[in-house]
Amino acid sequence: MRSRWPTASPSRSCRPMATSSLGRRRRRPTSHPSRRPSDLSSTGIDRVTGKLLRDFDHVRQSIGVILTTPIGSRVMRRDFGSELFDLIDRPMTDRVILAIYAAAVIAIARWEPRYAVTGCRVLAADAGGGLSLEFTGTYFPRGHLGDFTPDAANARVIIPIRGTA
Repeated sequence: MRSRWPTASPSRSCRPMATSSLGRRRRRPTSHPSRRPSDLSSTGIDRVTGKLLRDFDHVRQSIGVILTTPIGSRVMRRDFGSELFDLIDRPMTDRVILAIYAAAVIAIARWEPRYAVTGCRVLAADAGGGLSLEFTGTYFPRGHLGDFTPDAANARVIIPIRGTA
């Protein structure tokens, strides 16, 4: 039986080839021809309601996912997330609050290219391990594509985080 996929040879690419209805081989397209980088925008699905999220609402959700994911909990991406869960149950001293700011800003800078934090503050912290952070920053609508032209307005994000108490 003949394999559907061609073997690699020095004269051919290692990319798989599709078979047309006439039995002739043709190359698979590498990308959709009508898609240009200008058509790609920041869209996603709301993780609670399942509705479509666009632009800054998608960034807000993404920041929430980054900050509420402990490092090491994602199977195929162990370094994704933030170190906030290591800091939430500690006494809220100035040193721990500074470490919370640093952990949050480092995680956002590493995993969310569409948002640059310019300010951070703790809105609420309770004895049960709850913490609410407010971020101010610059929103780059096309930052995930490498275009760091800022949006006209500064963007504000409030993220509630619940620890394990």
